[in-house]
Amino acid sequence: MRAVLIKDGKGSAENLYIGEADKPSAGNGEVLVQVGIKAFGLNRMDISQREGKYPPPPGASQILGVEFSGIIVELGEGVNDWKTGDAVFGLVGGGCYAEYINVPQTHIIKKPEHLSNLISSSVMWPPWGFIVTAFQALVLVGKMQKNDNVLVHAGASGVGVSAIQLARIYGAFNGDVVEKITGETGQGPIRIYIHKVWHVHPLHHVYPWTQIIEAHREMEDNKNSGKIVVEVD
Repeated sequence: MRAVLIKDGKGSAENLYIGEADKPSAGNGEVLVQVGIKAFGLNRMDISQREGKYPPPPGASQILGVEFSGIIVELGEGVNDWKTGDAVFGLVGGGCYAEYINVPQTHIIKKPEHLSNLISSSVMWPPWGFIVTAFQALVLVGKMQKNDNVLVHAGASGVGVSAIQLARIYGAFNGDVVEKITGETGQGPIRIYIHKVWHVHPLHHVYPWTQIIEAHREMEDNKNSGKIVVEVD
């Protein structure tokens, strides 16, 4: 299969090129996703990994990329909740800069019909990943219930703001949310409430993967105000 590889294993954006790599297969409990007709998102960690500063986790692909959208084309043994042809998106330890990727069946989500392939390829990591992280912590792990007290460290951060909004949606805050948010000492409400509103299109730029060098350069130069997404042809 074709994949974006790194000449000499690490280096500048100019070391990126499209070459040939072994096509993975779906192992036990995995699905094989064809990214080659969909897309993957760029993240700051991709640059660090390309430079040799951020090794992938043990067992993960050495190919760059952690978030993707695509179509399931193969099911591994023990996979019962998915079928070939399902449109999905997900988050992995690496391997998304390629035509195919093998993914644990627990690491994918079925793509809603109203969500485009480009958007779905980038929702698992910041900026949209903030809400996913907050949801996992508060709802899936913390089992947040109505009228619960919620402790949010760094409440003005991306995950913090998302957590506050989720707490409000789930009923942990009733009425004026500002009056329920306290400072680090817990003594009374905060008088200044920080609103983070995106006044830009959520996708900054969509590149074909033949321009992967340009995509990396743009992120390195901090020129993007939204997400950079790459389409695999």
